[in-house]
This record gives sequence, C-alpha cells and structure tokens, in this order.
Amino acid sequence: MDPEIKIRGYHTDMFRHVNNARYLEFLEEGRWQLFEDYLDLDAFLKKGYLLFVVNINISYLAQARPNDIVKIKSGLN
Repeated sequence: MDPEIKIRGYHTDMFRHVNNARYLEFLEEGRWQLFEDYLDLDAFLKKGYLLFVVNINISYLAQARPNDIVKIKSGLN
C-alpha cells in the first residue's frame, strides 16, 4: 500500500510549502510501510540485518502546500 499524506500547516515553512527536510520524513513513511507490507521486520532484524540509507536524491516536480495529498510510492530492487 502506498501511504498518502495530507499536507498540514505544520509540514510547511514560512513560505507555506513543504520544506525539503520534511520530504525526507515522508519518504521514511513510505519506506517503513514497504517493510510492513513485504517483510517480517522482527525476523529480519533478529537475523542481524541492518536498515540504513546510503544515498538520497530528490528531484522536485512541484511544491506541496497545505491540503495537498502526497502519495508515497516505494519499491524493492
């Protein structure tokens, strides 16, 4: 399931658009949803595997503003 996030006022900066750091939080939401949907996370961690991000690149297509709905799409390679 791809989570959807409704943009709230507290997600935005003084220009009333989502700050770049907040987008990283949205991406984390998608990542954890992916784990819940496709992995037994407890078993995965008990085997000694670790979860970490190596690189993040974001190409912004448009600004997100209050009341917009942002859909987070994630996948496994």
